[in-house]
Amino acid sequence: MKLFYVYVDWTNEPKPRRFYVGKGTNDRITCVERNNLHSKIRKKYGFHRIAIFETTNEDLAYTVEYKLISLFRTYVHGGNGWWGANLDLGGRGGLGTPKQPEHREKIKQ
Repeated sequence: MKLFYVYVDWTNEPKPRRFYVGKGTNDRITCVERNNLHSKIRKKYGFHRIAIFETTNEDLAYTVEYKLISLFRTYVHGGNGWWGANLDLGGRGGLGTPKQPEHREKIKQ
C-alpha cells in the first residue's frame, strides 16, 4: 500500500518560519531539491522538514496540501503577509497553474 505524506519545511532561524508545504511519497520527502526560491531560502536560513500528515488516499493528501499552503500562507504570490517558496497553491491543480511573467521572473532569481 502506497503512503502519501504532506510535509512542511521550516527555517532554522531563532523564530522558525514555515516556507514550503509539499505532498509526496517517502522518496519526495527525503529529496531536498524543490525550486530556485526554495534553494535560496534553505541556503540563507537553513531548514528542517516535518511530515505532518500521512494517508493512503492521494486525493486527500492533495486536499490537505492545498489547504495548508493557504493556511500557512507559503504561496510566493499570495500578497501581503504571505512568504514562502510554493510556486502554486498546491493540490492537483498546481501542475497546470499558469505562470505569470512576474512569477517566472521571481523563479529565475
